[in-house]
Amino acid sequence: MFTTHESVANDQSWWLTAGIIKTNLGPRNVRVEDDGWGNLYVAGHAFGPTHLLRHRSLDAAWEAWVDLLPTIETDDLPEAFGLYIMHHGSQHYLCSDHEHIGILTHVVGPRVAHRVVSSHLSHEEAMDACYECVREHELGLCEGYELQSNATGTGIVDMGPYAWMNSLADYNLMYPERPIVSVFSVDAG
Repeated sequence: MFTTHESVANDQSWWLTAGIIKTNLGPRNVRVEDDGWGNLYVAGHAFGPTHLLRHRSLDAAWEAWVDLLPTIETDDLPEAFGLYIMHHGSQHYLCSDHEHIGILTHVVGPRVAHRVVSSHLSHEEAMDACYECVREHELGLCEGYELQSNATGTGIVDMGPYAWMNSLADYNLMYPERPIVSVFSVDAG
C-alpha cells in the first residue's frame, strides 16, 4: 500500500518493511530500519536519501544508520585516525597529519615534506606502527568517521563529508522541490 507521510507519522501500528519511497522525481529504493515505534527519519549522502528509519529519537536513528553502513577495510584504518602510509620503493613510511606527531622530513625529493612517525618499514610493520601510534597518542577518529555500536568488521564507518539525517517532515520542509510524498510499506498485520 502507499501511505502518505502524514498518516505514517500518526499511525504507530504498522511495520515498515519495504524500501521504496516515492518522490516527485519518481520512486527511489532505500534501505529500511524499523525500531517498531517512533518518528520517521530520512538519511542520506550527497546524492539523496539512502535510508528510511523509524526510531524513538534522532540520536537513536543516527546510531542505527551507522550500524547499517559498511565498515572500512583494515588498510584504510590509518586514514581514519589522521595517519597515512607512504610508499617509496619497497620502503613504507608511517606519516601523520597531526602537527604534534612525527618529524617533518623530506621523504621523496626536496619539495614535499611529510611528518614521518616511523620509516623504512614493511607494510605489516607500518600497520603495526599505526596501531601503536593510535594507542600511544590516544588518537580519536577524524571528522567524517563514526564508530559502530555493534562493531562489525573494523567497527569504523566512513560517513563522508555529506552525511545527513532529518525527520521526514523536516526533510519535506527543507526540500519542497523534491519532497517524499509517500512511503511504500507492507502491513505485517
